[in-house]
Amino acid sequence: MNDELRFSRFSNEAFEFLKDIKHNNNREWFSDNKQVYKIELESPAKQLLEKLKSSLILMTDVEMQGKIFRFHRDIRFSKDKSPYKNHVRILCYPEGRIRNDKGDIAIFYFSIEAEKVVIGIGNMFFDKPTLEKFRNALVDNEQSEDFLDIMQTLFDKGFTINDPALKRVPTGFDKNHPNAEWLKRKGMAVWYEMDVKKLQGPGSVGNLIDICLECQAFYDWMMKLGR
Repeated sequence: MNDELRFSRFSNEAFEFLKDIKHNNNREWFSDNKQVYKIELESPAKQLLEKLKSSLILMTDVEMQGKIFRFHRDIRFSKDKSPYKNHVRILCYPEGRIRNDKGDIAIFYFSIEAEKVVIGIGNMFFDKPTLEKFRNALVDNEQSEDFLDIMQTLFDKGFTINDPALKRVPTGFDKNHPNAEWLKRKGMAVWYEMDVKKLQGPGSVGNLIDICLECQAFYDWMMKLGR
């Protein structure tokens, strides 16, 4: 039986491991508990990725690729020398994308943490052509109206967004425009936090995909920017 068919849920041990490594983030502790990580987190995460890709193909009507981020941290340029992360992060993106951070196509992001699961959809940072399209859409009456209606619906359902990257409205746009705050963005993604219990039952994949489906209109609007 392949990984795609085996996945059903994450165990209690998986979330206990993520809690414990917050307080034991060192190589000795990880070495002693490596098998717990591999059996309860790494293996189910690989299986979950295959399930997510299959489900997202149905939602997006495009083939999907994905990756699981390394659990080891890159500490070369960080003041925090903790060697390991305390979460498992999964990325899904349309097949054929050269880099998963290219910035022209909306992606799906899943962070499995000790006390919550975070689902993100969108682009952290647009590439230059897509950023220009995004800003022009915000000053177009029809496109911006659709966008604002979509965002209000998501806010009403508990989705959140990050603060804008810029302090000022970019050059060439009216600083008093009704969408001035949106124009300060260099990327656009929405976020939703889900209880970890939603990943501890047989409906785990469905619970994640249900959140993604809530963003269908947002995803479709964003995808138009990359075309």
